[in-house]
Amino acid sequence: MKKTVVIILALMLPLFLAARPEKKWNNWTDSQSVLDNIEKASKEGRTYFSMFKFYNYTKTDDIEKSKARDLGHPFMYGIDFYQATGDYLPKEMTETQYHNISVTVKDAWKNNKAIPLVSWHLHCPYAVYSDFNKIMGCRYQHLVDGYPQEHRYVINEILNNKQVDTLGINRIGDWFDAQVREIADFINNEFIDDNGNPIPFVFRLWHEQTDAWQWWGLARDDKRSHVSAEDYKAFWRLTVEKFQKYCPKAEILWCYCPNRHFKTEEQYLLSYPGDDIVDILAYDDYQIGDTKNLKSVEELRKVVLKRARLVSGIASRLNKPLMIAESNCRKEELKDIYFDIMQEILTDKDVHISIVQLWSKSYYKNQTIEFVQNKNIIFNK
Repeated sequence: MKKTVVIILALMLPLFLAARPEKKWNNWTDSQSVLDNIEKASKEGRTYFSMFKFYNYTKTDDIEKSKARDLGHPFMYGIDFYQATGDYLPKEMTETQYHNISVTVKDAWKNNKAIPLVSWHLHCPYAVYSDFNKIMGCRYQHLVDGYPQEHRYVINEILNNKQVDTLGINRIGDWFDAQVREIADFINNEFIDDNGNPIPFVFRLWHEQTDAWQWWGLARDDKRSHVSAEDYKAFWRLTVEKFQKYCPKAEILWCYCPNRHFKTEEQYLLSYPGDDIVDILAYDDYQIGDTKNLKSVEELRKVVLKRARLVSGIASRLNKPLMIAESNCRKEELKDIYFDIMQEILTDKDVHISIVQLWSKSYYKNQTIEFVQNKNIIFNK
């Protein structure tokens, strides 16, 4: 009798397995399970697709209305804390976007277990309005008329908690602590589900530091920025430690992300804060869709592929998943070639990129729809 039962169960097992729903790529519950899925994608030659402001929280709090250009709902999407916090932007704008981001994060998680890839373009405390859309106070404003030149090295002031006579505070460290506390409160109160459980997310901290336009940018020969690599590392660690203190229950994956201006492993890791405090490696690369300073499209292919292979090798050695966190086609005439080159990068045998995120307002609907349908792309299925 027992033998008969065993035989029947053995015969039924394939039918049972076939009937089970396919395991989804967004079966995560916390940061570790997100990391597991990202690493799984890398090992299987798959890549999650994301887009910044996929849900346009600057204009609507209705996630269905911003279903994003006939693409459907993604498993990952990009947002920015900058527009919903701080005192640089008009109060009404900040309050509206705080509400919209909160609704977006909660609805995207509830409806589709989708997670945000978060940036934070924190404004420079001494910022004055510039010609960069009049709103991006994060840019290195000491090149703008009215910026106090004695306060160019802001990170050094924060690390040393320098006493200041502006900003309505006594010490600059107090200002920075208040900025982190505000974001931490946002995370504690809004990045939670209906049961009060934290919603996991990727936090791309102090990104593109290899350029001068952020006030946390590394020192360069043109003297436009003033941050040493060691100060950057200390600032990164200070920031993470503050978040761990003020929102200890948050499910955060920390992402290290220079811009594309590196040619060696040493240059890429120059400001790397350490394995113990970084979960995901990344880099931004707008050159994938731009032939500026290059002789041909073929040269472009070689340059961007070489860079992807370089960082993939670093990620493999450090046992970290890899993301292209910002990229987009900057030239209309390259919109078809851009997606072809991106696909060549993602499917190259020596490249292992787990996430790719389109940025900027340059958006090519038909090409993007076709791109996310590739078998190696994980979008919403």
